[in-house]
Amino acid sequence: MVLPSGHSTDWYETDVDLQAVGIPSGAFTVAGVSDALGDERLHRLIRKMPFTQRFHLCNRLEEAPGLFASSSVAVITNWRSELERRSCMQCLAAGAPILGADTGFIRQVVQTEVNGELLSVNDPELLADSIFQLYENRDRRAMLSAGARRSARQWSSMHQHLLQLRSAFEQVLTDGSAL
Repeated sequence: MVLPSGHSTDWYETDVDLQAVGIPSGAFTVAGVSDALGDERLHRLIRKMPFTQRFHLCNRLEEAPGLFASSSVAVITNWRSELERRSCMQCLAAGAPILGADTGFIRQVVQTEVNGELLSVNDPELLADSIFQLYENRDRRAMLSAGARRSARQWSSMHQHLLQLRSAFEQVLTDGSAL
């Protein structure tokens, strides 16, 4: 039995001022839990793309917890710990579409053209192109953002998760005592 934990979409302000961390108001912002965002190949590819304004890659989310809520898109390619699992759910709850690695739990959560895209883990060209496509297409970004928030609502909240887990344990104990 898999009981994923999620986040209430009401927990996040959707208009966080990121100027305190050096990001101008309204800037296209890419938040991430991803080694890929530190990849120099990705940075070179992005520098070659015809962005009309500067955008920001932010990979130290513990320093700016409100970043997901104001991000244009989130990149999650690392899947090594509970931090990344929570980050994925936080992105959805905050309405940040996810460009995610086609692996593990991310594959269970990200639905292409609903709340983000699944990408190859080690393809900086595809990641750069996907970032640029979301940068250029505000309507698609808005559609994926709305889909992300809807997706977050379908997952159990932590409270619901604990109640389901308690019920599952009680059922096991009840079934076990009948033996």
